[in-house]
Amino acid sequence: MRNRDRDMSNDPYSNNRALWDDWAAAHLDTSFYREFVAKLESGVDALLPLEKQELGDLAGLRVLHLQCHVGTDTLSLVRRGATVTGVDFSSVAIERARGLAQRLDIPADFVLAEIADLPEDFEGAFDLVFASYGVVNWLRDLDVWARAIHSCLRPGGRFYVVDGHPLAFCVADRCDLEGGRLTLEFPYLRTQEPVRFPLSGSYANPDSDSRHTSDEWPHGLAEIVMAVVDAGMQLEFVREHALGYAPILDGMVRGDDGHWRWPGGMDGKFPLVFSLSARRPNAPPSLARALGS
Repeated sequence: MRNRDRDMSNDPYSNNRALWDDWAAAHLDTSFYREFVAKLESGVDALLPLEKQELGDLAGLRVLHLQCHVGTDTLSLVRRGATVTGVDFSSVAIERARGLAQRLDIPADFVLAEIADLPEDFEGAFDLVFASYGVVNWLRDLDVWARAIHSCLRPGGRFYVVDGHPLAFCVADRCDLEGGRLTLEFPYLRTQEPVRFPLSGSYANPDSDSRHTSDEWPHGLAEIVMAVVDAGMQLEFVREHALGYAPILDGMVRGDDGHWRWPGGMDGKFPLVFSLSARRPNAPPSLARALGS
């Protein structure tokens, strides 16, 4: 269970890196990730139906996967025909991802880097930048994030993100799901300081003895969209979905498709995930206007 705590005595970056190093060391051994690895071992990919449908054909594309964690989605993108580079700020995550790729004989590059300090040779190098699930809430500055994405895309390249809906992050840990009620507890709009959560376990293994604090920044949907637009990308779509990627509350129901949903009469009424697709223009806006495009 998460409890808000405004004690900012520790550095948010150090807190979060320690958390993700610890989680990365253990996650491939959890049932949550073993299911994904089993799919990769069987010769298919481990993406959920939503992102498969919205990503479309990836054959021959060069893809950058930001915040790749232990690499299961990175290797899934390779399985779908792309040449993929995964990036993460956790050295442990990169080590585990490289080991998994080697064990499964799936070719992918993994780079240890901050989003704000990506390698120079990433500039304009990718057809697609991909990010999924549990990414936006760890970012202090979405403008830095969006500008980095724009810089990595070739002209005409595409950015795709699918993540937990900002409204779902506001929901209190204890809600009357059986009674069809959601209680909002945490901020929806961006706060000056991160919201600090003492955590026990992880989303992949709630019963582990891991103990950390996380520092997370709320970002409303409009802020996310405008960061992408202000960075110079052109929106293709923004969508809200009443299906999720993990059981964020006790009582949620997992479907045969692998997506999690609100129980009973709540299903379909509240968003769990949003997805966004945008492109870097083929020409600067001023030049495009001059050419009449």
